[in-house]
Amino acid sequence: RRVEVATGAVTTLAGSGEGGDADGVGDAAQFNRPVGIAIIPDGGALFVAEFWNHKIRRVEVATGAVTTLAGSGTMGSADPAGGGGDGRGDYARGQRRGWRRGRRGRSGGVLRPTRPCHQPRWRRAVC
Repeated sequence: RRVEVATGAVTTLAGSGEGGDADGVGDAAQFNRPVGIAIIPDGGALFVAEFWNHKIRRVEVATGAVTTLAGSGTMGSADPAGGGGDGRGDYARGQRRGWRRGRRGRSGGVLRPTRPCHQPRWRRAVC
């Protein structure tokens, strides 16, 4: 959801309201039990950690376009429980067994974990 602070108006940025797994723009996108959200400092994109889809999705704030950033839909190393990125390619994400820190190349590519961070809270995940 997007909230216009001046007016209090609430609109849907991305998602259809139906649980599912679909990249797309606006209401063509589907999420399934989002459990964490983080916005990059410049406000241009946000990241959504999905519990049931085992994915991390990127949402472009200007367009509502949703793409899969990490995860194949199968439980494993992309089994998120929250997280965030800094806009330069660094990210930290929660998973059931602790935090991981990693990097995604600025031109795209594979998320490469750099090392585990066994910190139970995002605010303490300084690795």
